[in-house]
Amino acid sequence: MFVAGTQVVGAPPIEQVLAHEYGHHTASHRLNPPWPARDWGPKHWANRMNVCKYTASGLMFPGDEGDHYARNPGEGWAEGYRKMIQTNLGWPDIGWSIVDDYSIPSRESCS
Repeated sequence: MFVAGTQVVGAPPIEQVLAHEYGHHTASHRLNPPWPARDWGPKHWANRMNVCKYTASGLMFPGDEGDHYARNPGEGWAEGYRKMIQTNLGWPDIGWSIVDDYSIPSRESCS
């Protein structure tokens, strides 16, 4: 992963962006047949979040980086991972809401 050496004014803190991107990295290195975890989220998480059910009903869109970005479970996983790291490390909430709230873990599930 290549990271800018300076914080961009108005952008989320680099640490939080890295935590999100590391969530993608983690998913991409999991065995997850028959679907890629980078698009669907890791299997245990995807099962708990009912990704197959919501995809079949047109409420989630695996791999959609366009119009349905906020309902892409791969992005939901990465953002949930970032939020878990933020909570566990005591980082301040930055109000960065790029995915549907459904994907964000509860405080209890982060501890």
